[in-house]
Amino acid sequence: MSKSLEDFYAEMCQSYQNETQNPVYGDSDTGIKLRAVAGQLHAIDTAIDFLERQMSADTAAGSALDNFASERGIKRRAGAKASGSVTFTLPSALWYSLQIPAGTFCTTAAQNGPRLLTTQDVSIEIGSLSADAPVEAAAEGYAGNLFAGDITQIIDTPLAGLMVENTQNTEGGADSESDESLRGRILESYKSLSVSYNSGFYRDLALSFEGVGTCYVSPRARGRGTVDIYVGGHASPLPPETIAAIQARIDTEKEINVDAHVIGCTVTDTEIKLTVVNKEGYNFEPVAAAVKEAVKSYLQTHKLGESLRVAAITAAAFNAEGVHNVKVVLPAADVWFGFDSIPRFTSITVTDGYN
Repeated sequence: MSKSLEDFYAEMCQSYQNETQNPVYGDSDTGIKLRAVAGQLHAIDTAIDFLERQMSADTAAGSALDNFASERGIKRRAGAKASGSVTFTLPSALWYSLQIPAGTFCTTAAQNGPRLLTTQDVSIEIGSLSADAPVEAAAEGYAGNLFAGDITQIIDTPLAGLMVENTQNTEGGADSESDESLRGRILESYKSLSVSYNSGFYRDLALSFEGVGTCYVSPRARGRGTVDIYVGGHASPLPPETIAAIQARIDTEKEINVDAHVIGCTVTDTEIKLTVVNKEGYNFEPVAAAVKEAVKSYLQTHKLGESLRVAAITAAAFNAEGVHNVKVVLPAADVWFGFDSIPRFTSITVTDGYN
């Protein structure tokens, strides 16, 4: 770890005093010069410390970590924007056609909620009350994955009284792979060489394809010399052409005697229901909103082949501020979706445990 500017300055002042037997005052000419030199030494030391950290996969970050990944044939998973549709509704019919241009921003009622924008021009025709429009999140990330009914606000509305709502979930949003996640895959590749007779080879290859959000490799799934590779998108199935492309790539790079089969995952719609008791001094509504966000954050970490654990949902809910007690109503027990199914969480419902 690099030394602070004050450490350099103190050492230089002490050294100067030892050599000259004269004290150094901060506002003296000598003190000012030593502080300037200390600043330069601190900058150099910080740069050296940064470069040292970038020289190892254990500590590198950003593009330097990407370079280590490329040496192992690994690629950082790209983020994705959520998409879906919204319905614009008028309180009463107009005598003219209302144009709602592409690029109209919508968001949730939450402060600093995610923004989504319409991707094509739509209009509410004369005598009609509503029109549907496709939307896409303004930024990549899980934050754009919203439940039905979450989108309720229009930014810079073209007409007072115009309302908006999403009747279905917006889906497909994903964060770019974090440094820590990428670092874990790199370090794991050092432990197990990524060659065509181990799981790492197939997993890394599948995850390198655009749109692939999750992968599970089942060696010897159909006997000796076989391997099944389950792949899915971001809480959504992959298009057939992507699955075919992964299969074709694996067929060209696997060993001759290996029977490798790529299987696209289906989606299982899943509801989460909890009852929550808030602590004394807290209102239920903000506590419920915090619980919903905490549970949503946990669900985003769910991996293919893992069980959805009631205890983990409970622990996530307890992390929200103001929670006194939690009970998970749905699911009633741990759920394992298999290797070929991705849970799609359609709603998180939080009810008051006092009522």
